[in-house]
Amino acid sequence: MKYPILLTLLLSAGLSSYSQTLTLPERQESALNGSQFVELVTNYSLTDRENEIYYQVMSGNVPDFQRNLIPVSFSETINTVNYTVTYYVLPDYLAIGCDTNYFLCPMSPLMAQLICNSTDCTMPTRKMVNQIWNASTVKLAPSTISPSPEMITIPVMNTHNITVWGQRSAVLETHPLGELVGGDKKDVVISNIIYGNPSPGRVVIYGWHQLNGTPIQPLYAGHEETYADYSHGIRLVQNTITINDEPNTITSVLQSADLYSLFSDENIISVPWYPSAEEPAIPTPQSIAVTRETPTSLRLHISENPLVNSYYVQLSDDGITFSETITLSPDNTVIEELEPDYLYFLRIAAVGMSSVSDWSEVLGAVTSTDIPNILIVNGFDREVQEILIIL
Repeated sequence: MKYPILLTLLLSAGLSSYSQTLTLPERQESALNGSQFVELVTNYSLTDRENEIYYQVMSGNVPDFQRNLIPVSFSETINTVNYTVTYYVLPDYLAIGCDTNYFLCPMSPLMAQLICNSTDCTMPTRKMVNQIWNASTVKLAPSTISPSPEMITIPVMNTHNITVWGQRSAVLETHPLGELVGGDKKDVVISNIIYGNPSPGRVVIYGWHQLNGTPIQPLYAGHEETYADYSHGIRLVQNTITINDEPNTITSVLQSADLYSLFSDENIISVPWYPSAEEPAIPTPQSIAVTRETPTSLRLHISENPLVNSYYVQLSDDGITFSETITLSPDNTVIEELEPDYLYFLRIAAVGMSSVSDWSEVLGAVTSTDIPNILIVNGFDREVQEILIIL
């Protein structure tokens, strides 16, 4: 026998109570803002657009206010046992850009799941969407756009983004960025109707609550798993939670015959995730350079790519026949234990989670005993920052 929720949702007050953060690199000053991202991907194919979304998010190009996750807490009694639960959610739907110019970014559930996998997150269930909306301190009225074939395009997505920003900016003085927002998008949700309804898999959406608490969108699985339109939002939820102050995960709770009802009103969800998109292929290293580090070492200069786990390097005496592969970390690209005053040729490949790039063009450098005073640059795409050039 199950008892109803005994305690309403509790939202911790004040930014000082936020104790969980999104696991992404720091945002770079040179990163695209929301408008620049929109301009970049407007004419991209769906595959290229989603690959770019993954690259931008995983490189840390999300607004600073989305770094701090919001705690949502509730208590529920199941079979006479009381459970107090806390989980952490993104303050708003996942965005690309900076605090002053960001793009709430619709994407397929396949790409959303890949991002979840990479950040130890999940998407919410229908029950969790209701909990999050109730906990929201900023409730925005849904803004709809008439259905059309263009609703899946970036321009229409951006039109909606501009509208939502107008609503959000109107209340910034009393509700600054970082507070929990609800009502601005439908949620892509975890559900039992993701798979086989019919094949291929579905994107399941729910929510878009009106100000009176009534959702516009009932649980719906009418689109295939590659679909996303302007109204879809991705609310990242940290998978790690606490139940009665003990660690647990949302996915394991959804699979539990005893605990699933804490997060699901659909019974057990045995597969609480979407199939994941493939990680985008790692591009061949570009904007690369090699310089003398010491009389017996060379340093590679490679533009940062957050998708790269390591680099393969091969050396050559003549630029034609190459040695066995050396593996270097992106944090330390110095090749050690080389012969002094020797001309080396080399090529580089980038290694990702599930793919390896093609080899780069061949570069050359000398492990000279003396520090050279001339740097020869082939083209204008070399990474030569912080290298002193004396002519």
